[in-house]
Amino acid sequence: MIPAERGGSPLSLRATVRARDWDVAVELAPGETVAVLGPNGAGKSTLLALLAGLLRPDTGLATLGGRELFRVGEAGRERWLPPHRRGVSLLAQEALLFPHRSVLDNVAYGPLVAGMSRDEARDIARRRLASVEASHLEDRRPAELSGGQAQRVALARALAPDPALLLLDEPMAALDASVAPQLRRMLREQLRGRTTLLVTHEVLDAYTLADRVVVLDAGHIVEQGPTSEVLERPRSAFTADLAGLNLVTGVRTRSGLRLVDGTEVAVGPVVEGEPMPLGAAVACAFRPSRVEVFDADEAPGGGAVRAVITDLEPRGDVVRIRTELLAADVTVPTLASAGWSTGDPVDLVVDPQAAVLYPR
Repeated sequence: MIPAERGGSPLSLRATVRARDWDVAVELAPGETVAVLGPNGAGKSTLLALLAGLLRPDTGLATLGGRELFRVGEAGRERWLPPHRRGVSLLAQEALLFPHRSVLDNVAYGPLVAGMSRDEARDIARRRLASVEASHLEDRRPAELSGGQAQRVALARALAPDPALLLLDEPMAALDASVAPQLRRMLREQLRGRTTLLVTHEVLDAYTLADRVVVLDAGHIVEQGPTSEVLERPRSAFTADLAGLNLVTGVRTRSGLRLVDGTEVAVGPVVEGEPMPLGAAVACAFRPSRVEVFDADEAPGGGAVRAVITDLEPRGDVVRIRTELLAADVTVPTLASAGWSTGDPVDLVVDPQAAVLYPR
C-alpha cells in the first residue's frame, strides 16, 4: 500500500574506505532530502555504493530507521545486510530498465521480489506509474520509451517498494534540457517527506529539491548546511563556482578584507551580522556581474585587483572573463571595444555593496 503521508526514516553513516582515502560521517533526519555535491572523484559514488550495499567499507557503521545496514571493523559484532533487505532504492543516471519486461512489470518487480502476489505488485505499479504521469506507458517495452519517459518509469520503479531511503545519482544528467524541468517537478512532489540522498552537479537540483547540502572533496566533507546558506555563502572554490559566485579569502580590515598578496578589497554595508574583528580570517562572496573590468592601471580610485585573463566564456548576452582569482561578466560590445583577450592584464573592481563578508 502507498501511504498518503510518509514520515521517513533517519539515516546515520560513518565509514572509511582506505584505498580511496575516504572518511565520511553523514546524518539525515526523517523525511529530509540532502544533496551531495563535489567535483569528480570527490567520493560521491562511494557514499551511494556503501548505502546501496555495493561496496564494503574498511570500518564503519550505518543505520536506517534504527536498523543496522552494516557494522564493519568491530571483531565479533560485524553485520552486513544484503542490498535486497536494506529498504534502499537507487535511481541512477540511466534508467536501467529490464528490456524484456513491459513498463508495468518493470515497476512491479520490486514489490514482487518483496513477496507480494503478482496482482498486488501490479496494483502498486499502476499507482506508482500514475503518480509520475506515466500510466499510458504501462504496456510498452523500454526500447519504445524516450529518455524522459524511461526516467519517469525508473522513478516509479524505485518508489514502488516504498523504500526507507531513496538514492538519486544524477537523475537529470542524461535528459534533454527541455525534459528536466518536468522530472524535477515530479521529484519535488515524490520526495516530500521521504528520506533521500541526491547526488548532483546541478545547482538547480540542489536549490529546488534539497533541504540541506553536503559538499565532498577528496573523500571528506568540506562544507554542509542548509541549501541556501551553503550556496550563497560558499566556503570552497568548488561550491562557489557551482553557485556562480566569486569567492575570495583573506583577513578582515577596516575597509573590507586583505588578500594574501596584500590587495585590499573594499566591502560595503552588506556584511553578515557575525563577530569579525580586525585581522580575523574571512571569506567574501559576490556575483561576477558585480565586478567591473578595466585596462591595467586604468581603474579609478583604489581597491582594484590586478589579474591576468585566463579564459573568455560566452554566456548569452554577456561574456564571462575568467582570471586566476576572479570572474567578471561584461557585455559583448564592452569586450569588443576593449579588445581584451587571454593573457592580458586587467584591473578588477568589486562593487562593495554587492559583496557578502563572513567568518571562515
